[in-house]
Amino acid sequence: MLASHIRAGIGAGHLRAVNPVIAARSFLGMIVYHYLVEEVFGVPHAQVLATRELAEELVDIFIEGISANRIITKNGAGRKTARVRPGITLALRP
Repeated sequence: MLASHIRAGIGAGHLRAVNPVIAARSFLGMIVYHYLVEEVFGVPHAQVLATRELAEELVDIFIEGISANRIITKNGAGRKTARVRPGITLALRP
């Protein structure tokens, strides 16, 4: 399911031409690794983040990595945005 969304983004030119299955697994791997390290292996939290903050951070890292033609700017509200194509803007974490 995630791979099909990535594939669509590649087809539309919003994302770089990456293997969508590997990209989807990589994104899910970021999440699984985070919880394995902290919850299963008991490594102390490097930083305490709310679930939403963690999700936004991981999505930001992932999208920054696979976005095509990204231009990082701050919008009028001071939020970072990534313009991946003319007319297409993704809001990133504050």
